[in-house]
Amino acid sequence: FGPVDVLVNNAAHTSNAARLWEADPDEWWRCVEVNLRGPFLCIRAVLPSMLERRAGRIINISSRSAGIASPGRSEYASSKAALVRLTDTLDAEAREFGVKVFAVHPGRVPTRASANFLASDVGRHWAEFAGATLQALEAPPERCAELCVLLASGEADGLSGRFLSIFDDVADL
Repeated sequence: FGPVDVLVNNAAHTSNAARLWEADPDEWWRCVEVNLRGPFLCIRAVLPSMLERRAGRIINISSRSAGIASPGRSEYASSKAALVRLTDTLDAEAREFGVKVFAVHPGRVPTRASANFLASDVGRHWAEFAGATLQALEAPPERCAELCVLLASGEADGLSGRFLSIFDDVADL
């Protein structure tokens, strides 16, 4: 199909909800592998061609958990925070070659994984911790898709390196 012009890294994995000291180390690390190493490997696969062509866009789907405490989800929050840092570091490295890189908070999309988490003891505690914010963050997946299409179009290239949310007014930024 030709060279890759846009890469959207939409990896998301979490292990069983557990406090850090109760977490299974292998499950914890598996989450980091999926959420951080997976995007890293995909980026490495497409980046050489983007650099050569001096064009391309990479969109990493992160999470609000990247910037807030997420009790019972240390593996998820840590890996998504690292993905944001990978995003701005890659932007600093690849900007001169015309490659644009973004991280996106997609909102809380109701999925089976999020329902399972909220049904757990730790998840119920976290929901109490999050309070009304939890409802306000719920969003249909189309909203994230629309932001990704906007970023892929080049209309927001000036925001490369940023961690954007579906709740941001990108035109205003």
